[in-house]
Amino acid sequence: MTIPKVLNNQSVLIVGGAMRNVGKTTLVTRIIQKFSTQYQIIALKIKTIYPNDDFFHGKERRPLLRNFEIEEETSKSGNADTMRMLNVGAHKVFKIRTSHEFLQQAFEQFMTNFCDRNSLLICESVSLREFYQPNVFLMIISTNSEHIKPSAKRLLYHADALITTDGSEHDFDLNRLVVKNNVWVLN
Repeated sequence: MTIPKVLNNQSVLIVGGAMRNVGKTTLVTRIIQKFSTQYQIIALKIKTIYPNDDFFHGKERRPLLRNFEIEEETSKSGNADTMRMLNVGAHKVFKIRTSHEFLQQAFEQFMTNFCDRNSLLICESVSLREFYQPNVFLMIISTNSEHIKPSAKRLLYHADALITTDGSEHDFDLNRLVVKNNVWVLN
C-alpha cells in the first residue's frame, strides 16, 4: 500500500482506535491539553461511514446527505467529543462526516480551506491513515476485547505505537510525544 504524504507539509498526528469506545478522544484531549499552551493546535474528528456500518457511529444517526460534511465546532457547552477538544485548549476543532469513498477528497478540502500550516494538526481517525502518512500514527487497542474493526485491522502494522487500554487507562507515556521544529515526533 503506497500512502502519499499529508498535504501542505502540515504536521499531523493521527490517533485511531481498533474499535469504538477505546478512549480515542480521551487520549486526544490529553495530548491537546499538554501541548496547547505552547503550540496552536487544530483538532479534527473524522467519522468515516462504510456501507452497512452505521452501528459504529454511536449517537450520530442522521443520514449523510452529501458525499461529506465539514463542520467547525464553536460551542464549549456540552460533552460532545469535539466540544471536549475545544475545552482543553484546541485553537479550532472540526468534524468531518464522510463515506469512505470520499474521505480523501474531504480531507484535501479541509486542508485547503481550514488548516493553517503553522498549526499542529491532531486527527481522530483510523481510516485517514489509508490515504496519508502522518508524522505520527497512534493506534489504541483494547485489552478487554479481541474485536478489531476491519478498517483498523488493515492499518495496525502502520502504527508508530500500539497503545493498549483497559477502558479507563492508556499504557502510553505522553512524554514520548514531542514537538521538534513545529513537527510531531514520537521518541
